[in-house]
Amino acid sequence: MTVRATIRIQADSALLLGGHSAPLGFSDAAGARDADGRPIIPASALRGALREGLVRLLRSRGRDACDPWDSQCQADDPCAVCRIFGRAGTDRPGLVGEGEERGPGVLGVTIGDARLVGDGGAFAVRHGVSVDRKTGHASPGRYYQREVADVAGRVFEAPLHGALSEGDLELLGQAARLVAAMGNSRSRGLGAVTVRVEKGGEKPERPVTVGKKAPDGRVRVTVKALTPLHLGGAPDDGNFRDSDTRVTGSALRGALAWAAVHAGLDGEPGFQALVKEARWSDLWPGEGHTGPAPRTLIACREHGEQAVDAIFAAALQPRILAKGGAPAAPWTCPKCGAPLRPAGGTLVDYDTGRRVRQPPTRVATRLAIDPRTGSFAAGMLHARAEVPSRWTVPTDDGADLYDTRFSGTVAGVDDALRALLQRLPGPVQVGGHRTRGRGEVSLKLEPWDDSALRERLQRFARDVEKARIAALLAWLGLPAGTLVEVVARTPLAAPADLRLSETGDWLARTLFDGRTVEVLGTFARTGRRSGWADRRFEGGGVGPDEVRTVIRPGSTWLLLVVGDDALPPDTLADAEVRGVGDLTELGLGRLVFDPQLSRQPPRAR
Repeated sequence: MTVRATIRIQADSALLLGGHSAPLGFSDAAGARDADGRPIIPASALRGALREGLVRLLRSRGRDACDPWDSQCQADDPCAVCRIFGRAGTDRPGLVGEGEERGPGVLGVTIGDARLVGDGGAFAVRHGVSVDRKTGHASPGRYYQREVADVAGRVFEAPLHGALSEGDLELLGQAARLVAAMGNSRSRGLGAVTVRVEKGGEKPERPVTVGKKAPDGRVRVTVKALTPLHLGGAPDDGNFRDSDTRVTGSALRGALAWAAVHAGLDGEPGFQALVKEARWSDLWPGEGHTGPAPRTLIACREHGEQAVDAIFAAALQPRILAKGGAPAAPWTCPKCGAPLRPAGGTLVDYDTGRRVRQPPTRVATRLAIDPRTGSFAAGMLHARAEVPSRWTVPTDDGADLYDTRFSGTVAGVDDALRALLQRLPGPVQVGGHRTRGRGEVSLKLEPWDDSALRERLQRFARDVEKARIAALLAWLGLPAGTLVEVVARTPLAAPADLRLSETGDWLARTLFDGRTVEVLGTFARTGRRSGWADRRFEGGGVGPDEVRTVIRPGSTWLLLVVGDDALPPDTLADAEVRGVGDLTELGLGRLVFDPQLSRQPPRAR
């Protein structure tokens, strides 16, 4: 059965739980903190301490207990450690055997970060010096400072939920009483704690909010991070796991599917719509229609707000030179006079043209404890990057606090799927390290309005006329028509036998079938896309997805649609929400047409 409990940790001394934040100032070690700067006990540290206590308890009673990294249990007869905390490596796909079961009760309970109860909570710097054991005097150059959480007498609380029997929950409570210290410098008086597990906990709110019905099934989805996220791809052979700063469509689709499976809703009609019919796009940071800037966007590296989309000049300059025209003068920043450069890696809001702040990533480092010795296990240092759920940006008046949100689209949301999403009891967890309290999100679904697309198309036409592009096209001998800028919002999986230079022609056929289209410019780059497949709900296997060559997000094409006929807005809307090409069900193939960005060169200083 699924139980909820609260882990209460009373700090009986100051705490030093590092590996979660960068040291501040001149400190050699820093305590873990949340976005508000308050002390926390990381879920991985709490989970490790409870597991160590459980191993000690079981072995003192003569019962089997697996090491954290070496499970000897059979799948049908796990020991109490594997039942409660999961078999070794089950939330680290690279360590899971081929075809190994990974359902409820195998991954183990989920434990969140322990947060301080009440207001306050501060850090203090403690000083130390190493003593030479031969002389009894201070060792030269061995003075150090450590930042510790001054929380003696305060209480932390962490949520716990998962598939546990009453007996296993009682066993975990007994193991918690054996945890007498946590963190660093325990032999020096730091880290003394009293830990208790209490059944019952706050019932989470429903994770998905579904707005008004979208007549065409096109929906805009906004995801809010409730806990830190680890959004890595397929693991490598090292001990560091990087994290992406976007939520892939495949990851969100899988997270919702597994939430439905755990809730027993996989027999509902909406489940098939979720895993087969719906088309979830990749979600980029921000709340609007956000995504990577076109590869034709240039800006000053010192003053990014001077960004300019150079697609007209870049696409038409070779034709102008071939016609006998003069080369354009180099554009320079009006503030500092420096030449403008490609604005690679920039995220923008396509409807407003404004830049979008990207959440930072931080690295959490942890060490595994050998339960036989109580010391750090050799070779078991591991680190991961994660995206915080909240983050601050320094300002002149202090700092602004931001919640981490991602936005994207989904097509194919019918009544059955709406009903399924509204019934999910929660939580929905995306990405890795979920049993360590990572990846919990909430979703908000609203109808996707194509009026912004129509407005962008009209604004683009006005910009073209204002820039006298029509006269330039006539001078170059090109036919009259409508210019359309196409940007890849997510990776694009074009046909495998298609050359990069031919992608513009392929898009022209796909989007404007039966009409004459001139491809004026192609500014595309290729990349690689993969992931980790866990598709028991589809009848598939477990393992890494095929690594595939894709066209990178931000790749840009300038098309001239010949003739005076109106552009097909429904077709373009489908390409923005449903996608084109292969693997659209995994988030690939979403396009953006005529994003609102400055297309005029800045004035020279």
